[in-house]
Amino acid sequence: MLLAAACEHSDPCFPPQSRVTGPDPRILGISVDPPDPVADLGSGAVEPVRLRALIATPSGSKGPYQVTWSLCIASTTNPGCPDGTVIAANPEWREDSSLDVQVPPGLIAAAVAADPLHGFGGMRVLAELRVEGAKPEAATTPIIFSQKLSQPRNRAPAMQGLRFTPLGESDSLAPEPPATMEIVVGQPIGLRPLLVPGAVEEYDTLDLAGHAVHLQERIRYSFYVTSDLNIGRILNRSVGGNIVSFGIGTDVEADEPPPGTPETPGGVILLEAVQRGNSLGILWIVARDSRGATSWREVHVSGVELDPGCQGPPPLRGCSQLDFGCF
Repeated sequence: MLLAAACEHSDPCFPPQSRVTGPDPRILGISVDPPDPVADLGSGAVEPVRLRALIATPSGSKGPYQVTWSLCIASTTNPGCPDGTVIAANPEWREDSSLDVQVPPGLIAAAVAADPLHGFGGMRVLAELRVEGAKPEAATTPIIFSQKLSQPRNRAPAMQGLRFTPLGESDSLAPEPPATMEIVVGQPIGLRPLLVPGAVEEYDTLDLAGHAVHLQERIRYSFYVTSDLNIGRILNRSVGGNIVSFGIGTDVEADEPPPGTPETPGGVILLEAVQRGNSLGILWIVARDSRGATSWREVHVSGVELDPGCQGPPPLRGCSQLDFGCF
């Protein structure tokens, strides 16, 4: 449980991890397509992959951004790719940009040799993205190769829509939300990403003892918002800020409930417009499955002010503040 309080010069101010504040860009997600590429080290045949990235600022994810991509062997002592090989640089990377990569078989073989499990569960090569001016400047994702494709290909957990439920009201289902989703300022709504049918897949693998097991993949959502919005489970509002509880210990993540789980009024996480007066914000949802596939969705959110005392130009005297921007 976290307590949001007013920031003073004598106290450190920590913006919630979910907040995308400017002007510096942030790397929110990297995807590998296909997420389960095949590499035959005997013949040297390696399936190419396509890399994409979600980079965001308070104005959106359109770009352009100045980026570089590198490949390296994952290390337990040095995170990232300090000694990686730069494979591409793009000073005009945009939201629809992508990079096709042919990973050298020698690098995959070296990664297997350096792996304590010697490639058991996948041969991992690290891809690193660096974005000029971003904080932090770099992010990585593993490219997980297998020796053969022995079952249906893993697919990214695509989202087909979003259910949003104002607390205390009946469900409002938006299979395809409008270009801008309207919510009332100061009234939290429950969010529930809607996956395409069959997005939660089953697959066969081996456990550490070498036994064949049949599993169902897990999907975790990461949520990010601009400063006009607040994400989390709001338990109480008091003078000095919000008391917010997060189900799995973070303000930014929630799990897709197992199939058959009854729906709850609060969805998987709560969203609230906290900027007094009418405002425009952005919500990003990143979905990752337990086998390395990633997808995302960007939703524009309009905060509609209903309190007459909070309408009009500032200063809005007598209008209670809903958020102080840091914890």
